[in-house]
Amino acid sequence: MTRMTEDRNRPRDTPAYVQRVLELIEGEPLEPTVESARLGGPHDPALVCVMRDERRRLESFIAHHRALGVRDFVFIDNGSADGSWQWLMAQDGVTLYRPDGRFTQERKQSWLCQAILRHEHAGWFLVLDADERLVFDGSDTRPLSDLVRLAESRGIHRVRGMLVDLYPAGPLVAPGVQGRRHELFDATGYQERLRPRMVSRIGGPRQRAFRVEGEPLSPELSKYPLFRALPGHLMANPHHHYPYEDNFASPCLLGLLHEKFRFDFVPRYERAVRERQYWNESVEYRAYAEALARQPELSLEYEGSRRYTGPDDLLEAGLVEPLDWPD
Repeated sequence: MTRMTEDRNRPRDTPAYVQRVLELIEGEPLEPTVESARLGGPHDPALVCVMRDERRRLESFIAHHRALGVRDFVFIDNGSADGSWQWLMAQDGVTLYRPDGRFTQERKQSWLCQAILRHEHAGWFLVLDADERLVFDGSDTRPLSDLVRLAESRGIHRVRGMLVDLYPAGPLVAPGVQGRRHELFDATGYQERLRPRMVSRIGGPRQRAFRVEGEPLSPELSKYPLFRALPGHLMANPHHHYPYEDNFASPCLLGLLHEKFRFDFVPRYERAVRERQYWNESVEYRAYAEALARQPELSLEYEGSRRYTGPDDLLEAGLVEPLDWPD
């Protein structure tokens, strides 16, 4: 990825949303509060994460990805008030940015792209939200660098994955239940199709349980979180990269265990509804609020629910594909 922000390098047919991200990169430069020296090798991706008030997740998030071999973490903290950025400053291998400005999806992508540009010497990147944990075939025994080497050997520069929403047994939110394990996932009911910009996959509990104006939600589950920084490439959307050609080269190899419904689910959707900062004025979060107002003891369990015990569960359900690991 090189500096696409220079006008002379921009293709004339660049989409408007990409242009907007480029304008934000130019107009709102990102500077680090704390910058760590590079620790990983050429096949060790740097993990980049935009976050706000994630102190309760950070230790397990970092521990999980350190166990996969990640050594370099780049956090972009947008206004945490729960001690998140102070805790991160004391951790090894962490570069921290603290941008000002009201959160928007385009601004988030601008921050991510600037962090990638600044650290492009890392080569490979893993972009995750703090409520996501990466797994893949063999991730319980193999480091992430093995997957990077395998992707390189197959000419894959963007590795496709999908969000796997985890949820608890019983009521989703009720007094005293948020301490339960969130380990169920939908093993059935997904649809995949080719779109002009990406391979799209929809389904899961959010589509089953939540509706907007009578229509089910259709949250996009596909992501391309693991990728090599290449000249002229830009992660201008949370679910795909620009230009689009490399979005079709990878099968779905990654599971992103998505802990959206954990302990802070209610205050987060309430804040999102108030601030209307997410896509379409936080329409998805308004759907959560409306559904739980109608049915306070809403449960996401159904006949296709399955307990997650390890990456093999996702392979057996056909959600991610097996890797033909060399001997």
